[in-house]
Amino acid sequence: MPIICCVLFKFFFKFKLIFDFRGLWADEKVDSGIIKIDKKIDKIIYYFIKRIEKYSLKKSDAVIFLTKKVEKFFKNKFDYFSHVIPCCADFDKFKIYDENDIYFKKLKSKLNLKSEDFIIGYIGTFSQLYLPESMFLFVNECIRKNKNTKFLIITKEDKESVLSNLNRNRYFNINLENLIIQNSSSSEMPIYINLCHVTLSFVRDTFARMASSPTKIAESLGCGVPVICNKNVGDTNEIFKNFELFLVDAHSEEELTHRAKDIFNSFSFNKYDLRISFINELSLDTAKLKYSDVYKKLLN
Repeated sequence: MPIICCVLFKFFFKFKLIFDFRGLWADEKVDSGIIKIDKKIDKIIYYFIKRIEKYSLKKSDAVIFLTKKVEKFFKNKFDYFSHVIPCCADFDKFKIYDENDIYFKKLKSKLNLKSEDFIIGYIGTFSQLYLPESMFLFVNECIRKNKNTKFLIITKEDKESVLSNLNRNRYFNINLENLIIQNSSSSEMPIYINLCHVTLSFVRDTFARMASSPTKIAESLGCGVPVICNKNVGDTNEIFKNFELFLVDAHSEEELTHRAKDIFNSFSFNKYDLRISFINELSLDTAKLKYSDVYKKLLN
């Protein structure tokens, strides 16, 4: 782990150390099944990593957390200067595209999208961690309410491998006419997001997720596209305190059904207003200023 090298360098050279705490790494590995806490050797590895985490926090002069929730969790345990900087997006790159843009029109034509289609987008890979069963339940409920609903999966993975992975799981019960899987490079991601009327960001609500700040949320909002995410993950409850329709209990079939109904009855957001509402919190320029403040405070 790089932080150990940094702590050692600090010991010998006496420089200031900023710990950019990207998450509860060991607990994330438990969530994904890489570390199996019921196995003796894995349990030893887990507690060893947690000791490193604790020691590194103790020796740091400043710590950058992704969420206020995890900052509060550690605040009473250690004495250091800390700052919360969530995962942000480049709002110059993730922007609102004009629907009359030639490339935008060509892309819609390529994907065979019609003006009456309602597009629900998902960015990333599929695994049990991201609650695919809840996503498909939600999408199917939307299809029942509007047969022109399409589920657009935007991924860096090959289309055939994604389909193969989905077919191995019991939750994959969507009509293929309503499913679009599109491989996309990072540079193309913003325009694909612009095709969507709403995107999804579901993840299991576990202990590790208090430190989670999904980048896809900032990317979607930068494009002026609403994002539905599950409650109690990182600071989502606070971020969307004025946009309660964006929050849902992704483990509750009842709530998912209600939110699917809300999408067609209550979702009416101006793309530009939505983008402006979050630009001061989730843009890359804001993150740069916050990092600059941390450096200045340590140098003074």
